[in-house]
Amino acid sequence: MLVAGSDMEEPVADITRGVLDGHIVLDREIAERGRFPAADIRRSVSRCLPGVATEGENNLINRTRRIIAAYEKAEPMIQTGLYVKGSDPLVDEAITYWPKLDSFFSTDNYANTDESFGQLAALLGQPDPNQKGDEESVLFAEKHQSDFPQVVRDVATMETETHALDVRINSDSA
Repeated sequence: MLVAGSDMEEPVADITRGVLDGHIVLDREIAERGRFPAADIRRSVSRCLPGVATEGENNLINRTRRIIAAYEKAEPMIQTGLYVKGSDPLVDEAITYWPKLDSFFSTDNYANTDESFGQLAALLGQPDPNQKGDEESVLFAEKHQSDFPQVVRDVATMETETHALDVRINSDSA
């Protein structure tokens, strides 16, 4: 949905966000920097994601969002040279990771979501959230099976059977 002037508080946009299970917010400033897709990670939301991602993936997503938020909040001070290193450990961490994260979000050559989470974890110096024993994966799936909508359970079954299902959003159309 295209919103005039990128005003996400406009009544139709606001109602639409309230009804949909998720939305991806594209940002003109991000596009002007040359990053495509120009998705605003902080403002894009999915109500389903916490239920379909593993605990490790959710932790990685939350850490990434905190780093991005810290950088964006401090960016004016960073850009003007007013930020003093050491005054906020989270901002220091954000300054370290920001260029790598910005580059990561413009990369679309991952084979599947597990690989992209593995690369994001490596970028942030964390263990890959999807590297666990088969027994742990089965226990996670059994524990959360009733939490997933039927279509997600069907896709998970297809993925197990084919070992090659890859669901992606085509970033070329954005």
